Amino acid sequence: MIKHVEGLSGKEARKLLGSEYDSTKPAFMKKKAIENKKWNIDLPEEFIPCLEVGRVPEFRNIQYLKDRIQNSTLKEFGVGFCKTGLCWDRAVIPVSSPFGQAWTARDATDKWKEDPKRSKYYNPRGGWANDLLFGWPQYEAGSDLILVEGPFDVMKLYEYGLSAMALLGKELGQGQRAQLLSLPADTYVVVLIDPEEKRWIIDDIRDKLSLKFRNMFVGKLPIGVDPGSSTKKQAIDCVDSAERI
Repeated sequence: MIKHVEGLSGKEARKLLGSEYDSTKPAFMKKKAIENKKWNIDLPEEFIPCLEVGRVPEFRNIQYLKDRIQNSTLKEFGVGFCKTGLCWDRAVIPVSSPFGQAWTARDATDKWKEDPKRSKYYNPRGGWANDLLFGWPQYEAGSDLILVEGPFDVMKLYEYGLSAMALLGKELGQGQRAQLLSLPADTYVVVLIDPEEKRWIIDDIRDKLSLKFRNMFVGKLPIGVDPGSSTKKQAIDCVDSAERI
């Protein structure tokens, strides 16, 4: 199912998709309303890039990331961490797509499992998660698009050579939908979210996108495996065997 756009590099195609919507005008009836509230949320003041030039990586603070994601991937996605402030001991993941920028911070200690006052993810206030898609800058135009839930799912699939974007929540938001509808109608869309536990999410995505995309599929990983913990073979086999929805 992997496809390529003739005559455009991935960078050129991403730039085009991020700034021009002429070819799919009907899909963007609400585009101006979204742009009027374009998000511009700066990273926390305490943010430290994992791979900052001239700085030795602090092994203790980024062990959670080193155990899961390759250094080259952390650099590509601009991931960092905070040792102090509201995001102390969290991996901080920048989010950027055509309707703005923000960030999400994941507990890097797993203290959230023991402390009910500490959430797994900490997000800046506002409804930005309904408008932004994680993984948009890294998406290779013309490739199959895999929709997942979280940023670590996107980064792991990226390492496997698969293009994915994360919803960063439990449903496909208005701005997210608008951005996806700017992609070509022949894009193969694979929803890689547990079909048993979260079927309503899959149905919601299908209802919001199926009028544009002719090829929509749902993938199923082995029980207990999510995209972020999958092996390369599991992920590729899952995409290749995805069933039409």
